[in-house]
Amino acid sequence: MIELSRTPRAEVIVLNRPEKANALEVEDLRQLDAILERLLNESDPKVVVLRGAEHHFCAGIDLGVLNRLRDGITLEELEQLQRGVARLATLDLPTIAAIEGACIGAGLEIALSCDIRVATRDARLSLPEARFGIVADLGGLLLLNDVVGAARAAELALCCRTLTGEEARAIGLVHEVVSEPAALEERIDALLDELARAPLDALRATKRLLVAERHDRLGRHLRDAAHANVTLLSRQALTGT
Repeated sequence: MIELSRTPRAEVIVLNRPEKANALEVEDLRQLDAILERLLNESDPKVVVLRGAEHHFCAGIDLGVLNRLRDGITLEELEQLQRGVARLATLDLPTIAAIEGACIGAGLEIALSCDIRVATRDARLSLPEARFGIVADLGGLLLLNDVVGAARAAELALCCRTLTGEEARAIGLVHEVVSEPAALEERIDALLDELARAPLDALRATKRLLVAERHDRLGRHLRDAAHANVTLLSRQALTGT
């Protein structure tokens, strides 16, 4: 479940399935798209903060969903599931990811789609899709390459390496690291204070310029990733692996 709440300074999107470390169901990806579309139609939208309920950001796609996808998914269905994260990555509102605990797979792809990432020291960040016989298909490979460079992105995605918050900061995967969840809340509040010093119209215009070139590149990348996973999943269904 994905929930939206509004504070005086932010739209807060919460990935809320704590019993599964906020792992995502198919419907959650559709919800994310619908929530972001609604925000764009608000008369007074605000900065967007994404966080997970309780002790984790997001453990990625629920493995039960992956097993169901192996039974068959069309290219069109997969492209529908990509829309929410694609919309987040090109949103013209400032976005902040507040990361603690697991930030794995689709969770890291969501975090990479945000402008600013703040993590706790013991957060765990990884793109392990290759070990499950698929590719990261929500734009994370492209965004990871943009954020940490091609060499680091290749190492992380091919070796499926897991980084702590401190290790992620050392390579620029996250912007800041804090010691504990309480400090994370304080830092997010401080960032909202900083952003509030500029008119939102100016922030939105700046953001549009920052992501303008990303639209076409991300669209092509998502199509390629969707094609790759349809092929990989179909092959797994045929061979039973």
